[in-house]
Amino acid sequence: MGLKMIYPETQTGVVASSYESAYPADNLLDNKIKKVWRAESGVSPVTVTVTSAGGDNCVALFGIAADAATVTVKDAGGSTVSSQSFNLGSGDARVYRRLWYEYTLQAAGHEIEIQLTKAAGQVEAGVVRAGAIIDLAVNPKYGIQEGREDQSIVKKLSNGALYTRIRDIQRTYDAQLMPISANWYALTDLYDSVGPGAIAMLLVDGVENRHWCVFGHMVDASISGSHDRPTRVSGKIKILEAV
Repeated sequence: MGLKMIYPETQTGVVASSYESAYPADNLLDNKIKKVWRAESGVSPVTVTVTSAGGDNCVALFGIAADAATVTVKDAGGSTVSSQSFNLGSGDARVYRRLWYEYTLQAAGHEIEIQLTKAAGQVEAGVVRAGAIIDLAVNPKYGIQEGREDQSIVKKLSNGALYTRIRDIQRTYDAQLMPISANWYALTDLYDSVGPGAIAMLLVDGVENRHWCVFGHMVDASISGSHDRPTRVSGKIKILEAV
């Protein structure tokens, strides 16, 4: 199992070729996936341009409403460094409306262009992050535990019936890690810096080559480990998806 996180973040600004006044591109820079940027009705494709201060090699976009995306990374002089297209599922719920793209480290300030297309409905997205990848861990146990944390309201009435109000249902992940000591302390140092704040991360299960791209929180005192090996730490982490 691999665990990658984007830190430190290097995005300094974002503009979009189309947006509704109530849903500006700056909404992509906060931590709220549901506080979206939204393009004007009928406009597709739409290009989101992210400005990075440099020192980055990854960009991630979350809460996407689009059928396809093309990410183009440009260097400080405006030349294309790399580009890749993504099929965002065309309605496949398993895609979970997000993308993760790694590229050659860019030392200087530059721009990242994300072109989004949608056949029907308005293009939108919730959060964008660019920055350096911290590649943290491998998993001594095959398989990542995945679950759901339901924020819905459920109350039992006097006649035994249930009153329910559907609210957000967040994905959760529990992973067993066995990083080398240096990577373990990189993870704990990161947690000391960001705490339970949301961060972009990629979890990879090597058994079936499953990838989970998550903008989430490290929660519930979720990082702990045992120094029971000469060079590695037996640790665990719990992640709660942001909304």
